[in-house]
Amino acid sequence: MKAARSTSPIIACLLLGWLLSASGCGRQNEPSTQHRPPPVPVTAPKAQHHSRSPGYTNWWLAWSKELIEGGYQQAGRKDPKWDEPVVKALEDYAYRRVFRAPPAGNAPDLFQNLLKQALAAGCDDALIVYLHTRRFNRAPASANAATAAEYSRSAAALEATSYRPILKFFANLRAAQAWRAAFAKQAPEVNQFRRAAMSHLQSVLQAEEIPAGAAFEACQELYETIEQNPAQRRDFYFGAEPCLFARWPDEGFPYYLKGKFYLAYAWEARGGGWASTVTDEGWKTFGERLKIAEQGLEKAWQLDPSLPETPVAFLRLELGQGRARERMEKWYERALAWPENHYEAVRWKLWYLEPRWHGSEQECLETARAAVRSDRFRGRVPLLLYHTHESLATYFKDQRPGYWLEPHVWPDLKEAFTRYFDLNGDDTDWRHNYVMCAWRCQQWKTLTEEIPKLKWVNHEYFGGREAFEQMKEKAQAMVGKAQ
Repeated sequence: MKAARSTSPIIACLLLGWLLSASGCGRQNEPSTQHRPPPVPVTAPKAQHHSRSPGYTNWWLAWSKELIEGGYQQAGRKDPKWDEPVVKALEDYAYRRVFRAPPAGNAPDLFQNLLKQALAAGCDDALIVYLHTRRFNRAPASANAATAAEYSRSAAALEATSYRPILKFFANLRAAQAWRAAFAKQAPEVNQFRRAAMSHLQSVLQAEEIPAGAAFEACQELYETIEQNPAQRRDFYFGAEPCLFARWPDEGFPYYLKGKFYLAYAWEARGGGWASTVTDEGWKTFGERLKIAEQGLEKAWQLDPSLPETPVAFLRLELGQGRARERMEKWYERALAWPENHYEAVRWKLWYLEPRWHGSEQECLETARAAVRSDRFRGRVPLLLYHTHESLATYFKDQRPGYWLEPHVWPDLKEAFTRYFDLNGDDTDWRHNYVMCAWRCQQWKTLTEEIPKLKWVNHEYFGGREAFEQMKEKAQAMVGKAQ
């Protein structure tokens, strides 16, 4: 849950994960001494349709219909009792996969209503069962053990069919994500499902005709799922790279993926410690890999300036290269052109402005406060003021062990969470964090007011049930004493 997962962006991308020996596009084993495998022949054909060519979107829609509706006709478990709602549901879904909205004239809830009708009629088709799991269960990122089991069954059922690999890829990816979210310690099922997802994506990139947008979506989703595992990250990228550039040499997204990978690969060489702990070889490799990342991102922006992800990646690049504040501001403003970038853009700017990097405590706090008060930013952006204080408290823990009790801290936290709840409504996940902030800042009255608002309690976040009860008792006692 959100309340239990708060990790700084650089540290998060440097955490070591469990090793995985998964195959890539034309690659069989994880090299023992070198990260990059030897060159392999690429048999994948160059894509027939460029994403900016006339008729591309119509072709993508036709491809989506053939994949989903056609897939059911060829591989599905058909029956007159449920065929009609299934076909209508898949028609709606195929359109949504391309346009992120239902077809004109279709009600927003038509898709889920048709899924319900199909299941009520006894439909046990693997694709329909998977889509029902996606629509009516918890999202994989917030899965519990029962939800993870549902995703596992859906993936296994789809594996046993002749539906196309891209559909099996997503089913296995969701199962991997669900298992990762459901258990504090990574279960072996996580890597099993990741391996299966990688294998299916390999076959898609290697041979199937697929629109650039769909290929990018699949690669991006897999990369984000394995990003914190260096071995899996390397395995995926070095395996996929030859296919990506053979098939889409004139698209921006392969270059963006290259830049994104080499950013993480550079930090992997540097390590997450203080600058004084980095070896000469570490600095050398760090710089070399950042240069490769820069070349990839520049090419991505040149080929396709409509990719919203590229400016955010440039913010991460400038954090490592530290060339100029003006360069960071330029890419920050470019990133803000897309509302979906706002959170990540502000996050990376704040990280850049922290005293551990290229700014100061005053600069990063003033920027975070301005973001909270701006009408431009919605969603989770106000919480970045809270995250900034968390980061500063860690940075100053030796010099200022009483950071949370400093007079400027609580007003900032109260303003940040108040703004977040005003914009987004009640959110028990993040209210856990607000309760913890009140505890750290010894705001006893607020603590007694906020605890009853928790719709459920993640006792583990507070150190266990006993610690949580002691927290409540102390807050009540301190309020009583003040009266």
